[in-house]
Amino acid sequence: MDRTRTRCSVEVGIDPQTGLPDQLLMTILIGRKNLKGTTISADRAFSDGVEHIVFNYSYQLDSSEPVEAFQIPPQAKKLLR
Repeated sequence: MDRTRTRCSVEVGIDPQTGLPDQLLMTILIGRKNLKGTTISADRAFSDGVEHIVFNYSYQLDSSEPVEAFQIPPQAKKLLR
């Protein structure tokens, strides 16, 4: 997917009692071709008349019990830069 036609946002919900994160909401927008069939890039890909695809991911976080730290494999760490 062409990154000039995608946008991603992440919202973090905070539990007011504990002050810890309790929810992650990630929204991914992908701009498609306009009504004329032309590919639009950058911010214009998200304007009126341009079809969009939207993915919403919601994760509930549970901090009621401690867990061990996750060890990220060295090969995966290279991809996270």
